[in-house]
Amino acid sequence: MNEQSKIKSGRLLLFVYDKVHFVEQIELARGLKREGSFEPFIAIYVKYPERSRDFRQCIAEGFGCCDESGHLISQYILDNSTDELIALPRSRFSSILLISQQRCALYHMCILRHQTKETSNLLRNIDPCAVIICEDHVEGVSAPLIHSARLLKIPIFVMPYTLCTAEEAAQYYFENRRHRVGVILKFLMPSSLRKWLYNYKGRDLLRIPLAPLMARELLRLSPGQPWIPNSGCSNAMLIESIALKKYWERAGLDPQKLSVTGSPIHDRMAMVLDAHRERKEQLLAKYNLPHGRRLVLCALPFSAFPNRVNHCEFATYEGLIEFIFDTFGAMKHWNIIIRLHPRLDKHAFDVSRYSNIRIADEPTYELLPLCDLFVASGSATIRWALTCNKPVINYDIYQYGYSDFSSEPSVTLVQSKGAFQDALNMRELNSESLHHAPETNWGVLDGKACARIAGVIRTVCRISEGN
Repeated sequence: MNEQSKIKSGRLLLFVYDKVHFVEQIELARGLKREGSFEPFIAIYVKYPERSRDFRQCIAEGFGCCDESGHLISQYILDNSTDELIALPRSRFSSILLISQQRCALYHMCILRHQTKETSNLLRNIDPCAVIICEDHVEGVSAPLIHSARLLKIPIFVMPYTLCTAEEAAQYYFENRRHRVGVILKFLMPSSLRKWLYNYKGRDLLRIPLAPLMARELLRLSPGQPWIPNSGCSNAMLIESIALKKYWERAGLDPQKLSVTGSPIHDRMAMVLDAHRERKEQLLAKYNLPHGRRLVLCALPFSAFPNRVNHCEFATYEGLIEFIFDTFGAMKHWNIIIRLHPRLDKHAFDVSRYSNIRIADEPTYELLPLCDLFVASGSATIRWALTCNKPVINYDIYQYGYSDFSSEPSVTLVQSKGAFQDALNMRELNSESLHHAPETNWGVLDGKACARIAGVIRTVCRISEGN
């Protein structure tokens, strides 16, 4: 396909390389389809247990899709596929061999070269006018993909799905010995590699272990600021709100690359708000919850045990969950909806003994416009609650101390069991505390975010409105 016909086709590649990206990308595909100027095409590069389900959803909604090799996926292929994830037993010898390989730069260079070749072939097969990814960080395949796209002169955009600072990454890797830098290594490290260093609480850390670091440097696939997410060579970033634009500017990203568009999640929340009464009635009926009660939505956190066991009040994840459920279960005049972290298994949680608690299947962003209070633990989804003008209790269970929302008056930060229960009791007794002034800096729910995203893409790709 020549350049002119490619522009006219308007095929936009939405690239998924982590299973949590799919939700964002399918919402963007729906929004762009409604907007009408692009042909969304979804590539699911990584294998995960629900991938066949996600492929089926793409096909059911009329979106083209392909796997990591660029092979087009059809219903027939899915029905006859034997591509299942099987956990094969690993011997002690093979485990030791794998660990040894992972500590060799050559091993990582081979992987990166393979990813570069694979993503290049995928782009040639799909031939999109542009590519959108949900994050650009040093652990993923984004660097080989961006490298391939730039060589083929295909614009690539980052639509960040979460928040992460250098301090948060350092806190996560603080106890990992493979990320530590000794005095000798630091002394021998040339100035060109010092961008990989970050001193946190007096300890020098590498953003990634030394072997993959050297592989990326030798292949020239390292970002300018490894500790800052999305600091690679993308053409532009599609930012949800003014508040997040300021967030990424403070992190050190180039303001010229940041375009405030809103997100497809905003458009979905706007649709829910437009039918608020009807959607809430349907939600209560589905989960057999009584009418006339206020609704709490809780984003249940993942397990950070055993890494954070010394930083919180709980010895086990099971003890944490029991405390949260018992606390909510005692709030008899509230309806409680639990939304699990995407990496948690619904079948591992039992709320049958609590009459007012249900575990929901709907995504967080479809539930947020319907709730009266949002409870989370350092979750990036708090920004969506602020967009919807919802009060928040931010229970810092693992004592991470993230400051992303510390200046927001509608976010109550608590760090202990007693403070959490007190905050809930205050909300229960004081109905006025469930309302606050609009937080317009966190986004506009006007249903036009996907249209703005399409406009930025057209500008960068030089596609006129007439095409």
